[in-house]
Amino acid sequence: MNHTPAIKKTFFMFVLVAALIFNFSAETVSASADGRGKDSFPEDHLPEDGAYLIINTESGLYLTAGRDYYLRTSFSLSDYSENKHQIFTLTRQPDLTYSVISSLDTGFVAISRDWKSVPNSLTINTKESVDARFQIVMTGDGEYTISCMAPDAADLVLSGNRTRVEWEGFDGRVSSSWKLEKVSAMTIELEPSKISMAAGQKKLVTPKVFPAGNEDEISYFSSDSSVAVVNGNGLITAERNGSTVITAVLGDLSATCEVEVSGITASTFYSQHNISTGGWDGVSLTNIRFSGKLFAVEGFARNLDWMDEGCLICCYAMILNNLGATLNDGYDFRTGRTTNIEPDPYTVALANSGNRGAENAYSRLYGDPVSVQTSRLLSRFTVGTSQLTLSANLGRSRAMIKEALEEHPEGVIVEFYVNENLRHFIVFTECINPDDANGRYEFIVCDPAASDRENGDHVPFTECTSYQSIGYRYYNIVSIKAINVLSDYDNLGSMRGNRICDPRIM
Repeated sequence: MNHTPAIKKTFFMFVLVAALIFNFSAETVSASADGRGKDSFPEDHLPEDGAYLIINTESGLYLTAGRDYYLRTSFSLSDYSENKHQIFTLTRQPDLTYSVISSLDTGFVAISRDWKSVPNSLTINTKESVDARFQIVMTGDGEYTISCMAPDAADLVLSGNRTRVEWEGFDGRVSSSWKLEKVSAMTIELEPSKISMAAGQKKLVTPKVFPAGNEDEISYFSSDSSVAVVNGNGLITAERNGSTVITAVLGDLSATCEVEVSGITASTFYSQHNISTGGWDGVSLTNIRFSGKLFAVEGFARNLDWMDEGCLICCYAMILNNLGATLNDGYDFRTGRTTNIEPDPYTVALANSGNRGAENAYSRLYGDPVSVQTSRLLSRFTVGTSQLTLSANLGRSRAMIKEALEEHPEGVIVEFYVNENLRHFIVFTECINPDDANGRYEFIVCDPAASDRENGDHVPFTECTSYQSIGYRYYNIVSIKAINVLSDYDNLGSMRGNRICDPRIM
């Protein structure tokens, strides 16, 4: 009988099993030796997020960032010198690797790929990549190996001249071992350090902590909460005229911001759904109809009244009021005025629909009051003797909102669009962190969708009704609009290059 096939099969199975066992053993040893296997170590062997001094175990020297001859970031080992360039911020990532940020530069420590640099030396990257990810694992009593996750990199070791570092494979040498010494916050500042506000306004102070990483532990206090109050995020709300000092406390450290609240009138808030306490007298209008449909009712009642879709009319009314504009050709039965009529959702609706005004609380008016006809609406209002125009399509980014507000402190109208059934307008009044280095600006808004003031009257965008309850986000922004006051109405070309809105554009 020929046993050759059975022998071959048995031999093949033996070789396969042996290979699998060897491969498993090799991978286990490798993972244990160099720490590069994600699941080869317990999580308590990983350092927690924070700022650290990184010390070579053999030499006792500290990893230090500096500049080379070409003013590029370089790294060396030196004695401890209370130098902030010896402090590094470690942030653990979901895959249990770390990003490392030097206090010398805003960027990620990484393996250099610059042909001019020493091969496998350290540099700074502006973006995260595999070259800027490190595995930092405890191997002994408070000692760690630091491994770059780049495919062709290895472990951070002490180089031959004892003052430089380089990357080599882990071989158990003490030069490959590092100690991490956590650093507490050393300094704290508040930016800005002085603020002038109007009663009702909100502004944000930003803490600058070195080393960074403890900002969530800061507590804020106002020396006179009757003048201004501050919440746990550093958002200041001015209450009345006067002076106060906002103090940020972090452990034994503190920083202050002087706040002066003046008599400047805060900008206007109008709610499209709250006609009693929403900033305007809509109660007197509950029997007023435009083209047979009620103009305003209390609360949200879709298809029952025009103001359910009157967010843009509210926005125009808010900004016109902030500008001090008046309607000089009309009639407001609520006040009996025919000139110098204050803009609110009703008087703006009159101008927009081409009506002079209702004679009494039961009058019937014509037209659509909320589908904005820009030219007709603005032609009825003036600021003193100055005419008004609209700048449309000023952009859609946060930076463009901030830029528009610098030219239009009275506020700008920001349009949000999700689909044909989900479109909204909000007045942005102020940037609360204009010095944000990453351009992630945040804003105070007046949201007409809010039925109560605490969710719409000069609140951060992320706290308003449209954000919290409806779901609008910055990425839903499609346009920014602003109202211009012309000093010479006949000279439209002198408007600093603003794009004048076509009368047909809302």
